[in-house]
Amino acid sequence: MAYNKTESYNMSTITTQLIINQENSTKASEEVKEELISIEKRMSFFLENSDISKINRNSGLLGKVVIHPDTLEVIEKSIEYSRLTDGAFDITLAPVIREWGIFSDHERIPDNETLEELIKLVGYQNIYIDKLAMSVGLKYPGQKIDLGAIAKGYATDKAIEIYRKYGISSAMINIGGNVTVLGGKENGEPWAVGIQNPESPRGETVGVLLCEDTSVVTSGNYVRNFSAQGNVYGHIIETRTGIPVQNDLASVTVVCDSAIKADALSTAIFTMGIEKGLDFIRTVPDICAILITDQKEIYISSGLKDKFYLEDQTGFRGIWFS
Repeated sequence: MAYNKTESYNMSTITTQLIINQENSTKASEEVKEELISIEKRMSFFLENSDISKINRNSGLLGKVVIHPDTLEVIEKSIEYSRLTDGAFDITLAPVIREWGIFSDHERIPDNETLEELIKLVGYQNIYIDKLAMSVGLKYPGQKIDLGAIAKGYATDKAIEIYRKYGISSAMINIGGNVTVLGGKENGEPWAVGIQNPESPRGETVGVLLCEDTSVVTSGNYVRNFSAQGNVYGHIIETRTGIPVQNDLASVTVVCDSAIKADALSTAIFTMGIEKGLDFIRTVPDICAILITDQKEIYISSGLKDKFYLEDQTGFRGIWFS
């Protein structure tokens, strides 16, 4: 059997589906496209009628907003990962992100006074959820949430659910670099997922990860950044300071069976730096990780032995940890 490849533009990025050519593969692919469109309509920060925009417009004293169950689920998951990471992951960082102009054509360095005021609005503890009423509210006026660091992971997991519903035995989906594979390849071999070299153009890798039924998500400030006043600022912001992360990590890849978890935790671990990041990974039993430092070191979970292969001639040094 061959594979059907389709591409679409969703959630501000390219989605690639590679599905084994079997009965219902086309139906599965089309349903995934429709599902991604629906998720974006509900969870976009920018679309005026999305659940997120409605919540943000009603922050403070205006009360809770009734939203779609899927959006509620992602917000609940976000709070779960905020607690797990002690706030290193936090969807209420949105006002700070917008002040920096991240993901816009107007990136800038905010003044200290503005940043100090906006940091006061950051805190996942100020998200109110009423599951019975299917509603969400934000405690303070001016607070905003943004699911940009977790929604792609959720969408990827939903795609895998759809593939399974149609009996698909082998598939890969890539939503803007969030990769999840279903089963192995048709020839019985595992899928090979390249790990981006953070010092090189997109598509150049430092190694290959062999995997089945696995999600692989990478975070790093090499993806998007801007230069100002002699410094380079990335798009991942530290939740306590409101400043783009500047530490010893170049990228973090999380490998586990859940794309939404990998999406959130790769971002959180990146903000922690190498020492705290390694300590945190050791406390989470069901994830593996690949951490690349700015000193050309690659820390690799021992659980990935016989699965991750460092490419020759890259100049990076592999270090296994457990």
